[in-house]
Amino acid sequence: MAGVTDRQAAPYDRAVDPNTARALLRLPPDHPVTLDEIDAAYLAATWDRHPSRYPEGEERREAEAWARTLSAARESLINAGTPATPPAPTPGDPRARRRPWVVVGIVAGSIAGLGAVLAAGLFLASAAVSAASTAAERQEAQSEIATDRYDADYTAYSFPAGLEVYSDGRLWQDCPPDEVRGCWQMAVLPEADCARLVVTVGYTDEYTATVPDAVERLTFDDAKSGSPTYVTFADDDYRFGWIQDVECVAPGS
Repeated sequence: MAGVTDRQAAPYDRAVDPNTARALLRLPPDHPVTLDEIDAAYLAATWDRHPSRYPEGEERREAEAWARTLSAARESLINAGTPATPPAPTPGDPRARRRPWVVVGIVAGSIAGLGAVLAAGLFLASAAVSAASTAAERQEAQSEIATDRYDADYTAYSFPAGLEVYSDGRLWQDCPPDEVRGCWQMAVLPEADCARLVVTVGYTDEYTATVPDAVERLTFDDAKSGSPTYVTFADDDYRFGWIQDVECVAPGS
């Protein structure tokens, strides 16, 4: 992508009509799309101009503006109507464990610092106490919009735990420093205390993959029931990643 036009650099909260949204996400204009297809197109489009690939400066700001425009395009398509629903996986289908959050995470990492940028912009707009209060409320609202939640019944992990998936870059400072393309940012919420929690993450290059091409096991100590255990993970060799399973290898006392 050679550059970012004024239209492409529209603010995050500016409406994008569905036809323009399809064009921005390179989706065909004439047939229904599923939520998975929208998210996959969103991820691919964001990947082309990843903000973390640019140093601080004009190119970085343009890439962040482009990411916000793509996010607005995604929201426009979702809000335009209920996307077509793909067939439910049959029992034993590995995709049943894969869940919809496979395609979410790397976009969260790609807009590293975006939440901080928005918060700073809101704060600088006015020094008045009432304006600061409004800014805090807007930041909280943005945080809620950028959080997808799944309960333990839905995740079906070996050790019951809910999941939160973040798409606003709030954990970007915890991204692995040797992975330059951002990271997946999530939180596991166990339903019981666990002295040692093991989180298995999977990676693949294929959106339609039913099993990961590579796995990584991450260990966390003293996980508390109902409290978020933040998980950031990345592998520049792969485009998609997700939390495959959660296990407790040392129960809490």
